[in-house]
Amino acid sequence: MKTELGLDERDPGCFLHTYSVVMVLRKAALKQLPKNKVPSMAVMIKTLTRTSAGAGAVFRDPTGEIQGTVHRLLLEERQSELRPGSVLLLRQVGVFSPSHRNHYLNVTPNNLLRIFPPEPEGSCSQWQVRCWWP
Repeated sequence: MKTELGLDERDPGCFLHTYSVVMVLRKAALKQLPKNKVPSMAVMIKTLTRTSAGAGAVFRDPTGEIQGTVHRLLLEERQSELRPGSVLLLRQVGVFSPSHRNHYLNVTPNNLLRIFPPEPEGSCSQWQVRCWWP
């Protein structure tokens, strides 16, 4: 994914550093997200639980995990691609913070830039072998 997008993991200005899960959680708690939105973010689906209104999800990256939701329309449009192990490239994704300690990503069709499929069974994933950045 990094190669395809031309991302340099050594660049401290890369959004993978600035908007990792741990940084999003920290900025949400401090109310430092502009309009409660994350400009750019990449997360992997850890779990996806479908409901009649959409899906609940746990998203992760090398720094941690965050809970969230996936909009019903997105599930309908991209059902075969949205599964555990898929990496989502997101933009202007909303963060719902009902309390100081609870924060949730709200993924909608408008937020999704691209889906990278899970690594095939038995292969070494970039997420498992090493973090995106040192």
